[in-house]
Amino acid sequence: MKLKNPAIGISDNNPFADDALDRRKLAEAYYQIFKDVSEPLVCAIDSPWGTGKTTFINMFLKYLENQKINCIYFNAWENDYVDDPLIPFIDEIEIIIENKNKDQDGKLKSIVNDVINKVKNTGGMLIKNSLPAVLKLATYGLINFDKSTEDEIAKVVENITKNELEKYKVQKQSIKDFKENLKELVKNLNNGGEEEKPLIIFIDELDRCRPNFAIELLERVKHLFNIDGIIFVLGIDREQLCHSIRTIYGLNMDVDGYLKKFIDLNFCLPKLDYKNYIGILFKRYNFDEYFEIRNQKNSNSEKTFLETFLEFFTNLAKTLKLTLRSIEHCFTQFSISFRLIPENHEINIIVLVTLVCLKISNSELYYGYINKKYNELKILEYLKGINNSNEIFETNYGIALEIYFMDEANEINKLKEEYNKKMRSDNLKEQNKGKLGWDIINEITTTQKLNLKSIIEKIEMMAVLR
Repeated sequence: MKLKNPAIGISDNNPFADDALDRRKLAEAYYQIFKDVSEPLVCAIDSPWGTGKTTFINMFLKYLENQKINCIYFNAWENDYVDDPLIPFIDEIEIIIENKNKDQDGKLKSIVNDVINKVKNTGGMLIKNSLPAVLKLATYGLINFDKSTEDEIAKVVENITKNELEKYKVQKQSIKDFKENLKELVKNLNNGGEEEKPLIIFIDELDRCRPNFAIELLERVKHLFNIDGIIFVLGIDREQLCHSIRTIYGLNMDVDGYLKKFIDLNFCLPKLDYKNYIGILFKRYNFDEYFEIRNQKNSNSEKTFLETFLEFFTNLAKTLKLTLRSIEHCFTQFSISFRLIPENHEINIIVLVTLVCLKISNSELYYGYINKKYNELKILEYLKGINNSNEIFETNYGIALEIYFMDEANEINKLKEEYNKKMRSDNLKEQNKGKLGWDIINEITTTQKLNLKSIIEKIEMMAVLR
């Protein structure tokens, strides 16, 4: 068994070879939209954290490069320690384009390098400058000085104001020059204008940045890079980005209206196929051999141990809306737990899966439970309060889980009364539910007693300390 999901390799020739989510068709559709675009365009690929957005972007970028489209990748989060996002952004453009030029002939390479230097020089004029902090405080009246000092400061501020006006004029011209140089760059990247292909710039992890950095980068992109032939693709979690915008502009900010100023097209990654992805991870983590050794039946089901694990985990992950990353964390936790359980010991896979999912998705409740702050009823209350949780609790697995936890909380008699009531019902469906509940109660209580302490020890690796 593996402890972690092996890193996904992105092949140069076939970037979607290891695509577990079948997103190649999506990349092909986006390519058809982008390939002939000549006007400025800003697109957003919207998907929550941990849903494979960055992996898709890297696969898509390599796919585009195979179609002879010039691409640049900028990870905003890795650079948000800088005050002005324009600094690392231009630097990244230079590095990537220099690497792309290594295979070009000498004349074209010289032209592109010359244009890059122009972009850097004009970009440098646009880096934000500010008054010294002490002068800002003084002009706002927050620091008191004597009359002579105030006169001197007034002269300095006057000179700075004049300088700022001059800088404004220079910056205004610099913006114009900057855009012209970018146009020339796009042209020369396309063999001097012989081809008409866009330059596509990917900005990833924007929603993870400091709010100031994220907003300033968005505004720089719109105002400085609004150039024919340049397409921006932003990798975002729209909900998180909206939080950043409200942090800067206030809770009453019209976030949708604000984002529409910057983003022309919104694309959402399709929802996760839980069954398919969990099946793929099962193989990647090499769980096959482990489950073959444990070729046993669950006491509450005619299905094999493997079938129970896959079906119950898939349903619970879907109900809890676990992300790709969270599912991977669950598999790592399963791998640890399985290693600590001797082959001749039975595993209550339903309870193990439930507690692992709880640990990953709601750590506050999980640790509150194992530290005796909450009991099993609190977990059942939480799970039943989730939308579509009936898809869990109307199955044999869910019924068994409820019985285990109610029994552990010494509330099993309440459940027995509920099943008796269902069996007395005139509704045949309710009668069947009551009978099924009683069948599972009888089988569970006569064949195995839940050992929650042992399961928690395996999850928390306490067993190795005993």
